[in-house]
Amino acid sequence: MDNNKSKDIRITLTTILLIVLIGTAVHFWQNYEKSKTSNTELLVQNTIEEDKFIENNVAGITSTSLDPAAAPESSQAESLDMASSSDVETEVVFVPSGLFTEEEKSDLNNKLIEPFLDFQKDSNILTLTLEIEKSSLEDAGYKYKISYINKGGSNGGMLFGLNSPLEWWLPDCLNGCIFSDSFKEKYPEIVEQSE
Repeated sequence: MDNNKSKDIRITLTTILLIVLIGTAVHFWQNYEKSKTSNTELLVQNTIEEDKFIENNVAGITSTSLDPAAAPESSQAESLDMASSSDVETEVVFVPSGLFTEEEKSDLNNKLIEPFLDFQKDSNILTLTLEIEKSSLEDAGYKYKISYINKGGSNGGMLFGLNSPLEWWLPDCLNGCIFSDSFKEKYPEIVEQSE
């Protein structure tokens, strides 16, 4: 009987040891796979950020004008703390840069970029970057995915481009929009649709 007890204890301890070893091995394997994935994601994110920086310098446009002559002559970035809000221009980036025609950029500029930036400015919000990306959600009807970053770190995004020809951008206002006189004069189509 003593022999059987000893044998049972050995079997139980061996089983527990095997379970602990297998559990530990699975745990370390999952952590290894997870770290490999996050390292890959980090590498991909860094590569994307580098590509966007290159695209900004090569194919992006600045401010609310599509005229290349209106682009700043110096490529040196100014400190936002030193520059007043009126001196800082919004950087508009088309992603991927080679897929946008000049006509498409012009249409986006007139019906989305300028009204959006003017509305933000009237709301005392300085938008630093505006990224317009060809949407992968075209099946849902949207042509563009818009992302923006404001001074102070706030950011946002929206989907745009349901219609052809392109519709006007409309602000999202919870309690009705308040438009400045200059905005009303410049964009009567937006004001009319928002009321």
